[in-house]
Amino acid sequence: MTAQFAPVAPIQVLEGLKEQDELGDYHLLLTHHILEYKERFAELFPPLTTRALLGKQARKSLIVDNSLVELKSATTEAAVLEACECLGEGHIIVPVLSDVMGDGAATRRLSKESYEWWNQRSANYPLMVVLQAGFPGTVNHSPHHYEAVWTDFCKTADEFLLNLYPQIKWVGIPRVLTGPNFLGSRERAIKYVQAIRPDIKIHLLGFSDNVPDDILCARMGVEGIDSAVPLRCPTDFVPSMALPSRPANWFESAEVTETMLDNLYAVRHWIEG
Repeated sequence: MTAQFAPVAPIQVLEGLKEQDELGDYHLLLTHHILEYKERFAELFPPLTTRALLGKQARKSLIVDNSLVELKSATTEAAVLEACECLGEGHIIVPVLSDVMGDGAATRRLSKESYEWWNQRSANYPLMVVLQAGFPGTVNHSPHHYEAVWTDFCKTADEFLLNLYPQIKWVGIPRVLTGPNFLGSRERAIKYVQAIRPDIKIHLLGFSDNVPDDILCARMGVEGIDSAVPLRCPTDFVPSMALPSRPANWFESAEVTETMLDNLYAVRHWIEG
């Protein structure tokens, strides 16, 4: 299976990519951004007609993220559902359950509550649970701490993948796990998930500070990986470079450029292997 790259970008960039036939079929969309531009997102991803489906037109996989990174805490399930309903029927629409960055215990609690909300109110969506792990506020690079984080990751994975959560069809493995205070790579996490639930779809959430590792992990039979970094990089993007910080007004002012298209092509090529 070949992974796909999901370009995370503002609406005007996604529209520009569509105009140039470079939008692709795999996306991670931010709830708060969809709700800000409901009509434009509805036009960007219109319903697939029966004729289109019979003609084997590609259904797009649309992961609707809870905007944790951008808003510093996950938005409400009601907001995520409203964002999902802005997107056209016929596509694969995947809401992300509530989670807490780098906190396994809080994520397990919130994701259980989030799952119950979706299960009771909208059981027709395939859900994604983010397999967070870690202990907030701790900085300890000892082998003991590393193994404690690994144990916490397995606890999160075991809870949602070995118990009865039939609506969970996807897992997200967050980029924070690649950090030196966590696991250092997502490779072991991917292998664990594949070992206990070979049927589950795996998405890698974001590029980390170790892009070569991200690319290698994306070649391990996952569905895909998302990032805004290659699109907002002002120069030719290479895996060895330090990741540039996002300009303050990038989401408001970004436009499709030749450099952006070149970087998008390069990342897709690397991930496909």
